[in-house]
Amino acid sequence: MTAVEIIPLAETNGDAKPAVTATESIKNVANGIASRLTNESSITLPEFLNEDLPINQPRKLKIIQIGAGVSGIEMSHKIRSLPNVELKIYEKNSGLGGTWFENRYPGCASDIPGHIYCYTWEPNPNWSKLIVGSPEILQYLEHVVDKHDLRKYMSFNHQVVGATWIEKSAKWSVEITRQTPQGPVTFTDVADILISGTGILNVWKYPNVEGLKDYKGKLLHTANWDESFDWEGKTIATLGSGASAVQVVPQLQKTAKKLDIYVRNPTWMTPDPWKRFGPEGMNKVYSEEERAHFGADPDFFLRYRKSIEGYFNSGWKTFYKGSAAQAEAQAGTLAHYQEIFHDETLRNFMTPSFGVGCRRPTTGDNFVRAMQEPNTTVFPFGVTKMNEDGIVHPDGTVNKYDAIVCATGFDTSFTPRFPIHGRNGHELMEDFSKSPEAYLGLAVHGYPNFFMFSGPISPVGNGSAFPGAEGTAEYIAQFLKKFYKEGIRTFEIKQKPQDDFNDWVQAKMPKMVWTDNCDSWYKHPKTGKVQVTWPGSMLHYREAMADVHYEHFKLDYLSKNVFDWFGNGLTWSEVNDKHGDMAPYIT
Repeated sequence: MTAVEIIPLAETNGDAKPAVTATESIKNVANGIASRLTNESSITLPEFLNEDLPINQPRKLKIIQIGAGVSGIEMSHKIRSLPNVELKIYEKNSGLGGTWFENRYPGCASDIPGHIYCYTWEPNPNWSKLIVGSPEILQYLEHVVDKHDLRKYMSFNHQVVGATWIEKSAKWSVEITRQTPQGPVTFTDVADILISGTGILNVWKYPNVEGLKDYKGKLLHTANWDESFDWEGKTIATLGSGASAVQVVPQLQKTAKKLDIYVRNPTWMTPDPWKRFGPEGMNKVYSEEERAHFGADPDFFLRYRKSIEGYFNSGWKTFYKGSAAQAEAQAGTLAHYQEIFHDETLRNFMTPSFGVGCRRPTTGDNFVRAMQEPNTTVFPFGVTKMNEDGIVHPDGTVNKYDAIVCATGFDTSFTPRFPIHGRNGHELMEDFSKSPEAYLGLAVHGYPNFFMFSGPISPVGNGSAFPGAEGTAEYIAQFLKKFYKEGIRTFEIKQKPQDDFNDWVQAKMPKMVWTDNCDSWYKHPKTGKVQVTWPGSMLHYREAMADVHYEHFKLDYLSKNVFDWFGNGLTWSEVNDKHGDMAPYIT
């Protein structure tokens, strides 16, 4: 690591200046460095650099990746096979796993079967159940990292607080705050390539409710759960009806004295789709014999995994408005509602007016059961006001609670939590606050040598996160090979291909159910434009990402001659491997 400077946070405020928060201090440091470095733009290139080197000689490359979650682990697995590449992953948490490290609320789990919620290159025959919980997923990720020796790339308790593109040196200057026993310390590291893997479901938020800060009981958010909290015998309120609410409510209901569920907007509670793989459906528990069979018979295990993924992918047409698949999904869910809702008023309220999939659908039988238990009351309105005792209803009455649980999701505006300064005055927080647009969800005009995972328009709602992350990582790895073998100094996506991609996306969106009249985190909170999901299946995404269209990028080289990388007229094998194959083209 190249440590350019170390700045204790306590020293960022002069005595004569008014006190500012740690976050403001961090931003001040980042913005100050940015204004200094982006002006260094005088560049003189040599005619040739590689006259004495063989063709395709990979140069040394430094990459900084932000985040050690699913994407960070995938990218590190890809990069480790590239020679001459130094990788540094900075993770703000004390451990790896991202979402699965942070989300520890009761009942937290993936709603996708474990056998497809994993890396395709590291299947896990030992999943205990079809649908696995957060602790088991985190254990799997730990196993993958240690098995493949990826932990050496990761620095924990290191939070990236700013990044600035330096034009003169064609590098990223990245500011990181490291937690130490003496307190936080900020330092700067430098890299040729910056990759953001922070994820979209990462910045949790409390709802914007008047008086929320006045509440004196226990206030929790599902993404920031206090594991010491014991809800047995307590009077509790939950806010929300999305995926986390569907999982946490049944757990709270079992032992709470009283549970009130506030639902502003209903979502579709679809029938268990996994009963085709066994009568237990999503509650399937694998026996020791089944797990042993998976491990002992790779061909059988592969067929089983492919059958689950194939079935999942086959349902994609449901998301097209007016399609037969959409009509079938809605009819099947309505029929299921007749079975699981015993109260007609509640059933009518919980039946959305929009198509299945406008908001992320979820299998909610346990949630619906909990809603109808004797110790539970459902309030069909959103919470707009609280006081020190609890929740103020529209008629002015106050319901008092020992604890209030907010299952209200995340900030999905794509706005970074720290400043990223690109070229020509571009700043990503500002650019994305207007309208978050990217190229293929991974590159942004104005930000050279920069990639991201799960950017605007990515396969976020298109299936398991893992094959999507793998498709993105393979694209980036393909680009990196060209970058460091062919003497490329900088790359930047051109404005027109980025605009063309987003025009294509928005032209497709009216056909998708996501544009129905629903309140969804798929949509931009200000414009209402669908900004998250790739308008195609996972198969479509993987095929679209299979080849890099370099003509969409502006490429600048380390030397004036773009064929400098042809070198001395020899190959690497001729120069470095005396006993290598001198006729590789004869097979």
